[in-house]
Amino acid sequence: MTPAQKKIIHKWLWLLAFLLLCTFVYIYPFKNTQVAFFVIVGPVYMLLMSNKSIRESAKGYGTNSLRLPEYLEENPRLKYWMVCFSAIFLPIVIYKLYQSGGESYSLMAVAIVGLIVPPIVLSEIQNFKEAGKDA
Repeated sequence: MTPAQKKIIHKWLWLLAFLLLCTFVYIYPFKNTQVAFFVIVGPVYMLLMSNKSIRESAKGYGTNSLRLPEYLEENPRLKYWMVCFSAIFLPIVIYKLYQSGGESYSLMAVAIVGLIVPPIVLSEIQNFKEAGKDA
């Protein structure tokens, strides 16, 4: 494993720890959940914005740091996933949210995970493979 791959895995582990902490705050019955999220997310946001190397590495998707439209053109399966998810599943989620009065956070999470997470995960996998080519 190359040092660049170790750095990527280190970043993934920090992200996993952050997501587990956010999940704990969501599941554990705090009196003020929104304040707890602000206390957690605020310092993480300040750390990310103050670190220039993190900002520079997060400029785009894939190994070429492309913008999302160009990245989707480069990955047709991901493009079809986004189109199908937006055309078939997302209207159902929006309808269910409308019926529940906007109180279904799990449906919002499904919509976010279905639209935002796949390009990020695919991009990270491509970056990991590209970092391993140097070995």
